[in-house]
Amino acid sequence: MTIARRRLTVTVLLPFLALAAAGCGSTVREAAVVDMAAVQGGGAQIHLASVTAANEKVPSHVVEMVKSFVEQELRGQGLTQERARQLALRVAVKEYRDRGGVVRFMFGVLAGSDHLESVVELTDPRTDRTVARSVIRSYNATAVSSMEGVARRHGEEIVKYIKGVVEPGKP
Repeated sequence: MTIARRRLTVTVLLPFLALAAAGCGSTVREAAVVDMAAVQGGGAQIHLASVTAANEKVPSHVVEMVKSFVEQELRGQGLTQERARQLALRVAVKEYRDRGGVVRFMFGVLAGSDHLESVVELTDPRTDRTVARSVIRSYNATAVSSMEGVARRHGEEIVKYIKGVVEPGKP
């Protein structure tokens, strides 16, 4: 291979590989409805009432991943500790997209993104009144992550939102 040909190959291949590996992950939270009177006083024990698929397009293994990560985060943030006030958390995964491994590797950000979208509701089990509701979307356009990474970030963001509702002002 001549030097000119090698340079051409490197010049073409490096930008392609950089684009394939480039991208980002993010989470978007829609404006939330919060019943401020119901959350005053701060602190509540959160019970994960359900994590469900809002439609048949969302596979059960994705729902189980989200459930597992939400439970893990709730415990990690101390939100499952016994407290006088209890609130029920319901998560409905309504949108799901997972790029295949080869597509993710070959095209990275050019192949779109993996994503999850869920409706998150916090209710008072005594009155069955909705205390807080939000739509949370998590994206990943990188070539090196997987749906498990998106589900983990999604679970973290759901619990971050819930913690912000029941313990406003605490990090």
